[in-house]
Formats: sequence, C-alpha cells, structure tokens
Amino acid sequence: MKILQVMAGAEYGGAEEFYTRLTIALHKTEIEQRVVIRKNEARAQRLIDGGVEPTQMKFGGKLDIKTPWALKRLINDFKPDIVFSWMNRATSMCPANGDFVHIGRLGGYYNLKYYRNCDHLVANTEDIATYLTNNGWAPEKVHYLPNFVGAARVPPIDRQIFYTPKNATLILAMGRLHENKGFDVLMEAVARVPNTYLWLAGEGPLRGELELLAEKLGIKPRTRFLGWRDDPEALFAAADLFICPSRHEPLGNVVIESW
Repeated sequence: MKILQVMAGAEYGGAEEFYTRLTIALHKTEIEQRVVIRKNEARAQRLIDGGVEPTQMKFGGKLDIKTPWALKRLINDFKPDIVFSWMNRATSMCPANGDFVHIGRLGGYYNLKYYRNCDHLVANTEDIATYLTNNGWAPEKVHYLPNFVGAARVPPIDRQIFYTPKNATLILAMGRLHENKGFDVLMEAVARVPNTYLWLAGEGPLRGELELLAEKLGIKPRTRFLGWRDDPEALFAAADLFICPSRHEPLGNVVIESW
C-alpha cells in the first residue's frame, strides 16, 4: 500500500506533533509513504531523524497556485493508493479527483466545505464523528480513529535547569499560547497558591501578553516560559501536577501524553 500524507499546519501545535509521530511510526511498517509538510526546518529535521524524508511546500493563501500544482505532480509521480490530508488547507489544495482514495483527517469541528472532495473522513473523537454525520456525511464514510502516544518512560528533566526548587510544587501546562488554551486562568489560580511554580511549555501569539500577566499577578519569579519543547515526557516526569485549562479543546494530545 502506498500513502501520501499531506499536512500544512502551523509552526507549532498538537496536531502537527501527532502527524510527525504517526508518519515516523508508519515508516517502521511495510507501508510505503511520502510525506508533505509546510516549510518548517525544525519539523523536517525531526522527520529526517526518524527516517522520513519530507517534501516541503509553501501552502500559502488563495494566490498560491504552486502548491496545488506541486501536489498534483507528486501524486501523478508517486501514484498513491491513499491521499491522507490533515485539516483544512492541506485538504483543500489536494486534487479534486484522481486514481486514489482521498481521506481527510479532522481534529476539530471544522468547516466541511474544505472536505467536499474527500471520499472518507477520519475524526479523532467520537463527538467529531457525530458532528460529521449530523452534517450529512454517510456513517460508512466517517471513521473514528483516536490519537496515540509513545509508551516510553524517560527520566525527569533537572528542575535546576529552569531555576525551580526541588521542594516546590511544580505545575506543568503545555500547548499553543492561544486564548483557547486558557493559560491566563491557570496563572490567576497559581497566584493564589503559594510555593507553587509554573512551567508553561509552548509558543504562540499570546506569549507577550502572558509574560505581562505573570508580572502583573506577581508570579513572574515562579513562572517559567519554556518555549516549544520536543521532550514532553521529561517535563511530565519532573512535574507534580499537569493541568490543561483549555476553554475549548476537542482532543488535547497533551492530556493523553500526561497519562
């Protein structure tokens, strides 16, 4: 079987991390695959380190005519049995028809206009699958396929790296620094609990605002902004508590990882 995996995606994100994990896992099987990502050198290097050679494309806006053309050419050359496209942009840029089965993968309650040319849809939660059938998709073309995480255990990262006392209660939160994630609510709670330290792992548009909020709440000395990390297992092992304060979260990969 030959599979073409296509992901535009953001610079950072849970879906993007799961895409990387899945494509590397499939590489270890007998399945032949090609992998396409939006230009991102860090993600490309992680895939290469896992034995997967990605093709990088622009995945720009409406005026980007090169990416759809390049995808069509790659499909014609590779001749995949399945084109597996992730989220809106990658799905909408795939050819409308061809000698392949087109499967769109959704990790949220997306606008389904981008998926009208798909043959099947994959949802990573049962509720998203219900959303798809409630919006007209035939049940036999909707498939619930949950995410997975690695089972490896790793030693905890040394707290001293981030100037955190060993005897403090360490709270870990992780994700894109976006309003949906509710990190501001968590920080307000941390401000009320003495002898707690907060590690916030992630990047996003609200980083500056959250740093100012930490200063305003008086918790800047015990708040650490770690940036985007590729060692979540070591962070989980070091923390006393993991908290996911999201306002909206169809499926938080970090919750699965924390278990």
